[in-house]
This record gives sequence, structure tokens and C-alpha cells, in this order.
Amino acid sequence: MKVYYGLTSHSQLKRLPRELDILVSARMLIRMPSKSIVYKYISEFRSVMLDSGAFGSAFWDGGYTYGIDDYLKIVEKVMPDCWVTMDYPCEPNILPEFPIRERIERTIENTKVLRTAPFPGFLPVIQGWGIEDYCYCVDRMEAEELIGPVMGIGSICRRGSQAKIVNIVGELSRRLPNIKFHAFGVKINTVNYNNGEVLNYLDSLDTAAWQFNEKDEFGGWKPRSHQEISRRLAGYREKLNRRLARPYQLALRRD
Repeated sequence: MKVYYGLTSHSQLKRLPRELDILVSARMLIRMPSKSIVYKYISEFRSVMLDSGAFGSAFWDGGYTYGIDDYLKIVEKVMPDCWVTMDYPCEPNILPEFPIRERIERTIENTKVLRTAPFPGFLPVIQGWGIEDYCYCVDRMEAEELIGPVMGIGSICRRGSQAKIVNIVGELSRRLPNIKFHAFGVKINTVNYNNGEVLNYLDSLDTAAWQFNEKDEFGGWKPRSHQEISRRLAGYREKLNRRLARPYQLALRRD
């Protein structure tokens, strides 16, 4: 199981151990000068997944503030091991003006364009909210020949229910039995659920939860010094690696 550790600030790049696999958002890089030292820091890590910034853009900006050409310039600059399509998250509390099926169609349209870019490591994303939405997305992507050997699964991290997440990932695994999956924003609670059942279905995951596990007396996030970032990351990695090293519950397969 490969784990990408998500960053939320470019300042974290110079503070984290270089043996990490990291996930960096294009939304974080879009305003960076092309010769910024940030790109040097990114290149020093073991492997890099470049996220399109879909959720942050939807949540904070009301949608992408940059286009496909802008995103591809960042892909070319970073040359990541893996880069994610410009998808449209399907959480009901964001982008309410767009029905879920419309977001799926917009995701598919972007994927059709981006898959033709001359950069390796492209990761299409299956989007949805209910299981029926994900199945609809799979049908559409199969029709457009967009199913790759590895597929991302979007809109699963903010559900408050590990059972729902595992059910969605499991259903997609049964639907596409020969495909590897990456899940975005998976927390330790999900990995622990039902004695690690989700590990049956995933080839990789990313998590930024290592930074958001403590609040101050006012309910906000504490300032994060170099020492605090190192402590939080080390503690989270230890917990996650312990879970990943243990045997997990083998899922019952349905015909």
C-alpha cells in the first residue's frame, strides 16, 4: 500500500523528510513563479502525486480559477510520477448549482482532453456521491474508453461514515476487478474499519489528516512550528504503518 502525504502549504516542503511520497495541489502552485525554489523542493521527494486542486477550488473558490492549459503547465514543470484529472467533487455542500450528474459529465469532458497530454502518470477519477452515481460514472467512462489501469475514487473523504466509504470502494472494486484504485483523503479510521477491510480494494491512498488532529482552546488549528509538524507527521506515520503492517479482514467477494 503506497501512502501519499498531503501538503496544505508550500512552507511544509522544506520541513518534511525527503523519503516521503507526497501529494501537492496545483491550486497551491498556480501563483508560484516558474523559477520558484518550491519546485526544487518538490523534486527532492521520493515520489510526487500532483492533485488538480479540485476540492480546494470548489470549496474555497466556487470552482477552478485556472484552466486546462494552466494546469498542464504545472504538470510539465513538476513532472510528477502521477497527476490527477481536473475533476468536479460531488459533495452536496459544495458547488450546489451543479447537479451531481452534471459534475460527473464535466469530469468526463476534462478527462477526455487531459488524457491526450504528452505526460506519463495520468490518473482519471471516478466521481459520485451515492453508489448509483459512481456506477453511472463508470458506465460513462467505459463508453468513452477512459478506464485506465489505475483509477482514482473521488468524494469519499468527508462522509463521517467509514462503512459508506468502504462500501463504495468495495463496489467499484467488484465492478472493475482488474483495476487498481487510489482513494483520496483516507483517514486512519477508515483504514481501521472492519479490521482493515478497505485494504482489499486499494493500491494507494493519500491523507492530509496528519496535520489536523489537534485544536486549540478556541476550536481552531494550532500554529505549526517545524518541530510540531515533524512530531505530528511522525506520530501519524507510526499509527498508519502499524495498521498497514497487520493482517486485515479479507472481504467476501460477490459473484
